[in-house]
Amino acid sequence: MALCVVLALIVANRVEIPSIDDGKIEVGARLAAMVGAVIALASLVTAATSTLASWRRNKRESTIDAWAAWSESTADARKMITLHLGRKQVSAQQAAALLQKGMALTDQSGQPLTADTRLELKHSVTLVLNGLERLANGVAVGVYDLGTLARLGGTTIVRSHERFDPYIDILRRTEVKELRQERAYVALDGLARELRRRRDVDTERLNHLK
Repeated sequence: MALCVVLALIVANRVEIPSIDDGKIEVGARLAAMVGAVIALASLVTAATSTLASWRRNKRESTIDAWAAWSESTADARKMITLHLGRKQVSAQQAAALLQKGMALTDQSGQPLTADTRLELKHSVTLVLNGLERLANGVAVGVYDLGTLARLGGTTIVRSHERFDPYIDILRRTEVKELRQERAYVALDGLARELRRRRDVDTERLNHLK
């Protein structure tokens, strides 16, 4: 593009064009300036378009990598949660027992779980939710692409939010001041709302798991 500008200026300055109203500013010079400006603008637009396309591509790739990392790092935790608490939404009693030490936690069949299992389950739930909160914050600040994330794991994210909603609720409202986190997982709340509006989410599957 820079070479085109130089050639345009050379050609324009070599061509003798009569002046306008006997002025000293030649039409050729004006034309050369206009051509140069147009070419420079076109070059700028091309560069901006290329940069934007590259940024979007990198954003999608970052989203894919982040989702893959969350899926891999929480696989064992999610399996353990399902094994003991089932696939449906945790109950209010289970949520309270997960949060507060000393409360009896029962599995999906109503059988009591050991203190060690309860602690491991609490860590597993925290791992899953913290990872989703980081993804949600990434979307909120523009680091991750919402559309890509919706296609990759929209249903899983919405389902996880619904599944642990009683735990999130009690975490925000518990009377135990040392445990209370009033702003816990607010970014995940927002992401789940956005995903529910999209067609990428399998609503039928979500309803089946309730």
